[in-house]
Amino acid sequence: MRYICASIVATLVLAGTSFAATINVLGDHATIQGAINASSDGDVIQIATKTALDRPRIESLGSAHWSSRSGGTGNTYELFGSTPYISWTEADLVARQLGGYLAVVSSAAENQFLFDNFAWNPDLYRNGWWGPWLGGRQSTSQLDYSEPGGGWTWANGETWAYTNWQPGEPSNGNGGVESALSYIAFQEIPAGYWNDWAAHDEWPADTPWTFIVEYDSPEVTGACCKDDACATLTPLQCADIEGEYAGDYTTCDNIECQAACLGDADSNGEVNIDDILLVIARFGVPCP
Repeated sequence: MRYICASIVATLVLAGTSFAATINVLGDHATIQGAINASSDGDVIQIATKTALDRPRIESLGSAHWSSRSGGTGNTYELFGSTPYISWTEADLVARQLGGYLAVVSSAAENQFLFDNFAWNPDLYRNGWWGPWLGGRQSTSQLDYSEPGGGWTWANGETWAYTNWQPGEPSNGNGGVESALSYIAFQEIPAGYWNDWAAHDEWPADTPWTFIVEYDSPEVTGACCKDDACATLTPLQCADIEGEYAGDYTTCDNIECQAACLGDADSNGEVNIDDILLVIARFGVPCP
């Protein structure tokens, strides 16, 4: 398992002084602005505003790769948890620090993949309802912004198209501050439905504690032979042209493609009487 530290460690070397300070911390607690006072003996520190000092570690709960060979994105997805909760903005920052982004769901197939691998588990839902954060966010700066269903975008900039809202959602309820996307358990039963919820920690008691990070994976390619021609393609691209895929990460520099030899019925590299006899022996036999 891997963990992400979500705390601050501060060291003061000046005793008996008072000064204003700004300290960068995680997510919603973007800055601490206030007085940090050291006592005359240097052993007492007071921070005037709320901080992330008491935030627990963030734990990886597993990952899954959706292979492009099976029609997937080719990307890897990782589930994280942070008890008792984590806001969408905090989760978004963690995802980017890890080199990914909160999961983008572009199709029913991708939503099913995430559900089958992660979101099916009732234990991931806060209070039985509020499930893992996803990468959707509603922005008032979008040209199509309207409440409750307009202005939604994906964390990686992908076009917002596919949706799977729970019936009655998005609702922009609870005072009209619901602008982030998460899974929700329909009648406390996970079913892959989505919900709009507050992006910050306005309601800590009902804020999700899990989130899904997506990592872009480079397309795996290899040498693909079509007769005597060679090209570097993905396995699916090679299959589309009915080529022969030489294997992942192979290159055309070390592959020799050979055109089919017409008349070589026994595939021994020569056309001779044996090929004629073989054709006669197979005459009238249906091809598989």
